Amino acid sequence: MSINLNNTYHSLEEVKKQRKGLEKNAIKINCRIKLLQQEEQKAMRAIKTAKSKQKQIIASRRYNDQLSKTKMQWENWKQQEMMRNKEWIRSFRNEREKNKLQNEKAILDARKEAYKKGREIRDLSLKRKNEIKLEIIAINKERSQSVKLNEKKIQETLETWGTVKVQVGKDDYLKRVEKEAAKKKEVEMKILEMEMLESEIIAKLEMTKEMQKITADELQWVTENKEL
Repeated sequence: MSINLNNTYHSLEEVKKQRKGLEKNAIKINCRIKLLQQEEQKAMRAIKTAKSKQKQIIASRRYNDQLSKTKMQWENWKQQEMMRNKEWIRSFRNEREKNKLQNEKAILDARKEAYKKGREIRDLSLKRKNEIKLEIIAINKERSQSVKLNEKKIQETLETWGTVKVQVGKDDYLKRVEKEAAKKKEVEMKILEMEMLESEIIAKLEMTKEMQKITADELQWVTENKEL
């Protein structure tokens, strides 16, 4: 009795093909994740550098300002212009405090806006996680139905084999199909996990870049405002 195995082994080859395709996708996603992580690390280093420069500039200017004020007070005392200088210093300080409060408010508003954006990004990330979970449930349900249907078709085909030798071949084939399907499922789950991780990294990177922008603006303000 001659048996055509083309249709029977088609399912196994198709599953193998799908599994290999998924593994290639997993490699691509992993590369994207590494690039995103490198970009975030770069942004964090930029933030750290900017904050360090701010501290150095402010410390240097405070020292120079203090030295200048001491010298000015000494000269004013020598010239017996204490009253006029006191009034000038009072006005100067009031104006500086006013400008300082205005800039502090602008920075605070920017931070509030960044926090708001961060919350929105986290909410979107959480929503995407929930969507992915629902997709996983749907995929598992569909996969379960597909596996049962394939097993039924294979069983119907193999039931036409009438010898002990064919029965052994049938059992071996079923094991191979189940093993390949398990590999495919494992790769699919890995891809879903990697996509979730990628979404989290993207959200975190956006928040980090927003904070980097605020830090850069603060550094620019400190650099331009010589009255600190």
